[in-house]
Amino acid sequence: MAARVTIVGLVAAGILVLTSVSFAASAAGPPTTVQLPSGAFTLNSSIRSKVTAKKPLNFVLSIEGTGIPIFGPAMADGWKKGTAEVAAQYGDKINEQVIGPVNTDIPTQVSQINSLLKAGQIDCLAFEAHAPGPYVGVVNQAMKMGIPVFSVNADSPSSHRIAFYGPDEFAGGEAAGKIVGQWAKQNHLSLTTAALMTGSVEGPWAQNRMKGFVKGITSVLPNIKFINTSTSGIQSQGFTQATVYADAKAYLEGHPQVQLVFHTDQGVEMVAKAINDLHLKGKVYTAGYNIDPPIASYVKNGTVVVTMVQGFARQAEAGAKACGSFLFAGKYQTGHVVVSPEAVTKANVASTNWNNPANQ
Repeated sequence: MAARVTIVGLVAAGILVLTSVSFAASAAGPPTTVQLPSGAFTLNSSIRSKVTAKKPLNFVLSIEGTGIPIFGPAMADGWKKGTAEVAAQYGDKINEQVIGPVNTDIPTQVSQINSLLKAGQIDCLAFEAHAPGPYVGVVNQAMKMGIPVFSVNADSPSSHRIAFYGPDEFAGGEAAGKIVGQWAKQNHLSLTTAALMTGSVEGPWAQNRMKGFVKGITSVLPNIKFINTSTSGIQSQGFTQATVYADAKAYLEGHPQVQLVFHTDQGVEMVAKAINDLHLKGKVYTAGYNIDPPIASYVKNGTVVVTMVQGFARQAEAGAKACGSFLFAGKYQTGHVVVSPEAVTKANVASTNWNNPANQ
């Protein structure tokens, strides 16, 4: 990955911050061969011919689970919007497609990409990686075939993908932790015991969010103690909400000393529901990531102190636009392009329509 630069300031919605120092542009039109950090990349001649002749192009986004709540619909919405904007800007038809298993299944996700590559049905690929390693082979194969590849939301940094559009996970978690700590101080709450939960212990994104949250809150509340860590006393809950709810409820019943739970993803909704169902509202609080109307309701009633809205739709949209810029203008960025999340609290939750996947 290219070198990073330091960014000063709080996370905010809608900001794309370039954290690599690499940017390149050729003359307008599709590139032939470009030099990337991973080496020389030569655009497939058939793709180049399609761009030049204004023939329809196939833009494909692969995600780990099309049926994952919030994530699946929002990523699809952003990909559709991004490809539509590319088509309008460059006057070409784009056939957009979002593929992936219903729920997380890495072998199936990789197999689907391979099938479309073999069929010649991908002219530009964006992908989201549940874990970094399993995608290296298929991504490198696509790049070797002359098909440009970008990652969105979660990265495979060892692959030869051109750029990654997604959050700085540690910074987002740290910001959430500071917000909760400051909120507790302002409301004269003595938070002494906390716990971590996640849908994916193995995900680097989840690890960084948890580590960032711990750093952020302890910088404000140095005496707060966590009864588990990102790697000890914790297990993956997955993304099936009924399972997350059962696990969260049992955990709270078994650990009555816990006053605060940080959840790395939309499982925060089920933690909040468990808190309310166990009549612990006002005694136990939670914070997490992502939003939909139920999570927004828990923010409004004070059970969720903050949720970080990472902007799934904006990430997918950025990936589609990266495809368009590369193929039609020969422009591209490399390394990690940060799509910063928005911190949603009781103070600003009512300002946005959270039913719209474009806002998630």
